[in-house]
Amino acid sequence: MAKYLSVLFVTAALLVSSIVPAYAMSSQRYSFAVLNKTGKTIRGIFVSPSMGFDGDESVGSTDTVKSGESTYVSFDVIEGAKKYNLRVVFTDGDATYYNNVNAANTDWITLKSGGRFSYDFEM
Repeated sequence: MAKYLSVLFVTAALLVSSIVPAYAMSSQRYSFAVLNKTGKTIRGIFVSPSMGFDGDESVGSTDTVKSGESTYVSFDVIEGAKKYNLRVVFTDGDATYYNNVNAANTDWITLKSGGRFSYDFEM
């Protein structure tokens, strides 16, 4: 029985490793400013590559950011990633996803309600 479970575990591990792509982290970091125009208070911003990978996220910011305020987000570059997804968690427990953000080529991102964003500072 133990041998059977051992073989089953190894087979499962190999299967998972062949399905889940490996992403290389580089030593480079991106950073940009985020203006919160969502109407809600942000509790955290999490960053992951937009390459169909729903696994590990970098913590971009754990600052509490009220609507109308800004913060800086900084995260490790994932080799090969051109765009990133932001998962924004609010103090009320809700979360909103901002997908395909070109975080590498921007200094400012204004987050709006409903997953909308722009690449400029909108007061």
